[in-house]
This record gives sequence, C-alpha cells and structure tokens, in this order.
Amino acid sequence: MDQLQVERLAEHVFGTAPETVERMTFGHSNVVYEATVRGQAYIIRTNADAAVLQATARNLDILADLGLPVPITVTLDLSKRLFPSAYIVLHHIPGRDLRYELPGMTKPQMTAVAEQIVSFQQKAGQLPEGTGYGWVPIGAQGPYRSWYDVVARDIDNHIHHLRYDVAERQLQAIHSRLEARKPYLAQVPPRCFLDDLTIKNVIVRDGRLQGVIDFDWVCYGDPLYMISLTQTGIIADIGWTDALFYVEELCRISGIDGRQREIVDFYSVVHGLQFLGFLRGEHQESSAARVVRYIRQWLEAVELPPINEKR
Repeated sequence: MDQLQVERLAEHVFGTAPETVERMTFGHSNVVYEATVRGQAYIIRTNADAAVLQATARNLDILADLGLPVPITVTLDLSKRLFPSAYIVLHHIPGRDLRYELPGMTKPQMTAVAEQIVSFQQKAGQLPEGTGYGWVPIGAQGPYRSWYDVVARDIDNHIHHLRYDVAERQLQAIHSRLEARKPYLAQVPPRCFLDDLTIKNVIVRDGRLQGVIDFDWVCYGDPLYMISLTQTGIIADIGWTDALFYVEELCRISGIDGRQREIVDFYSVVHGLQFLGFLRGEHQESSAARVVRYIRQWLEAVELPPINEKR
C-alpha cells in the first residue's frame, strides 16, 4: 500500500485524518508505516498476503500474558474489503532498533538489555513444545521434521552466495560441519523461541529496553539460532566489534558452554550465507566483506568435539 492509501486507512480506523504518515525503511515481509493521530504514534503493518498477519494479534496476546513488553493491538483487518492489503494497527513503542543504539551504549547497559532478552526467551521456552520445527504462529504445526532439516535447508538455499569468496575446501567444510553436528541437531527439541529478537525488533531508548516487536510468527527449534543471528547482524549491519560484547553477554547469561558457543559460531556461518545475498543485492560491499572475513575465521577455528548430549 502507498502512503495515500495508508492515510485513508488511518482516517478510517481513527475517524480523523492523521497528522503524519511515514513509511518505515526496514522490513522484509511487511510494508510498515508510522502514523501520528491526535498526537499519538501508531504503527500500521500491511501485507497483501493476509495469511502473514493472521496470527499476529494472537501471538502478541500470548506473549503479553507471559509478561513481555509487546505492542498493544488497536485493530486488525484481514478482509482486504476496503483496502488492497490486510493490516494490523498497533500502539507505537518509543525508541529505536537496538542496532542504532548499541554503538552508544555502555557495557552495563548492554548487559541489562541482554538479561531482559534472555528472560523473554526463557518465558517463550515455557510454552508447550511444538509438533514440528521452523517458523510458524505460536502453537501451529512446524513444517520440518527435525532441526537438522531446518539448518540443512538454510545452507542449501544460500551457500551459493559464498562460492566466489572462499576456497572449495571451505565450502565443503560447511557441509562437513553440518554432518558432524547432526547428532546434536537431530535431537534438538521443538522449543518455542523468539527468532528475530536480534539487533532489530528490540526497541531501546537512552540505553534502556522499551519493548519488543514483530511477532507474525515464532520459531520452534534451537534458541541458539537467535543468538547467532544477533552475532551475524552486528558484524554485517554495525561493524563495531565492541558491540559483540552484547553477544557474549547473551551467551553468558544463557549459560552457554564452550561447545555450545561453537554451535553459535557455526549457526552464524549459516546466517552469514543469507546475509551475503541481502547485502550484495543492496550493493553493501564493505558489509559483505566483513561477513566473509568472519565466516573464514569461524571455519578456520579449531573445532571442538561434536555435541551429542541433549540440551
């Protein structure tokens, strides 16, 4: 939906024309706007595919009941009867994505945010285990039979982005490490975790967490995947290595040991493959070069013995 359509949508919902409507620049699945109506800020998330937003309000209600600081839903319309896209209107949480705030945060502030994010993940992990793996609304059937299948799919879908950056032996090393990790990956339980609470969707102001957003779905599988995505995101989008302290705090507070830390780095290689596709598609070559450099480091690191025990 374009800005004029969203202005009409806001007037329909609130009964008065909005003072401002501004499209948010970041987002892969939804077209998102911030609107101000009677001095109050709201978020309007739209999608031509109504199925994407079908469970969002319910997910938010479940997470709010767990005590997470999620946005309050104003209204939801999946019908596409009056507008060309389905939409959900939410109260705006003031602040910015963590990726914009991290460079100005102190280590104690990073620790405080990491403690809260880990506590949110622990609460999500108390929800009933899934009946499959992958990205779905809370309680829905996951599309994959094992966590190994999820990670193998992500590698197969994106490894071609690295083929001109490393030697063939390093490409093979990714598959070799996947197979070495198979005993661990195959027994990961389908635990609910909040897959995209990384350096985005974590809203911070003045170094303090204000809330968490974007819950069209969750993931069932290994919560370490979120920490590794955070690590890859910092390298790709921030490039300030001191910000990796935040990742180390997520690991420490989560009680991750040395062998699990190696899994985090392996998962970061997997995420890095997809990041390379995004970054090069947006001509962000310096960011892509940083990701390649870290992928090489992770692949060249001394590998610890395989993890076989159930976490």
